[in-house]
Amino acid sequence: MPMPHLLSPFTAWVRRQSSLPRNKRILDALDRSDAPAVKAIGQAVRQRLTDAQWTAEEEARIRAVENYRARLLASTETFEVVDYGAHGPDADRNRNEMETGIRVGRSVAALAKGAASPPFWGQCMFSLVRALRPGLCLELGTSLGISASYQSAALKLNGKGRLISIEGDPSIARIATAGLKEQGYTETEVRCGRFMDVLPTLLRECGPLDFIFIDGHHDHEATKEYFDMLLPHMAPNAVVIFDDIRWSPGMFKAWEELCSDPRTGYVIDLGRWGLACIGAKKVGPAMPEKFELG
Repeated sequence: MPMPHLLSPFTAWVRRQSSLPRNKRILDALDRSDAPAVKAIGQAVRQRLTDAQWTAEEEARIRAVENYRARLLASTETFEVVDYGAHGPDADRNRNEMETGIRVGRSVAALAKGAASPPFWGQCMFSLVRALRPGLCLELGTSLGISASYQSAALKLNGKGRLISIEGDPSIARIATAGLKEQGYTETEVRCGRFMDVLPTLLRECGPLDFIFIDGHHDHEATKEYFDMLLPHMAPNAVVIFDDIRWSPGMFKAWEELCSDPRTGYVIDLGRWGLACIGAKKVGPAMPEKFELG
């Protein structure tokens, strides 16, 4: 059975059409917020729901990312990687296995197909970064650099901001770094290592984090631990995206607990992603109503 975020474009469109009243109700609530970040997220989501036209510059940047994706999908390169993540919703890896990593064979094409952000969600990321205009972005889980490319493209067009992305495997980090450089995003930095090993030094060195994308380790305890570790280093109005909140029962449990945590501020459920607007007033029920985006 396909995951909800992998639905065909037509099925996704039908679902969005049937959800128009609910989506409008949520968007209206975002528009009424006093928090600029919440309003900006509402603006970005509205653009994607209405298939708003890109400017010529935006379209060129997006086309470049998708051309990069196409080259990855056509690649015949294979390699062995160290996987520190949960691997799959039913993999049942224990904490020690995730900490030490499991060596697995991968191909670039399979990784690009299965682990990279799909075009719709990559463009959602692009719209969010364009609207929020963050100064410092952090991504946990570079993979081949598709989502990093979308963030970097938005930062470049914003004329401000930079991105630091962390990838556990050296082979994957090498490919992502080359892909970002090829697109002209030389200021985006990819650091290689386990998140828990890289973050302490990184957080001591960098300034307040404005925008965080937590991906790459879909585990209940790990997701909560990353949030606790990052929170003291977030800007007062930071936005945090938790990826694949419905990927497994453990991930959805983490999302439920984060929604009820007063520190996460205003929370927004985009179906695939959960967003936390730090410092914004928490409103409504403990669990926010879910958008139907894709």
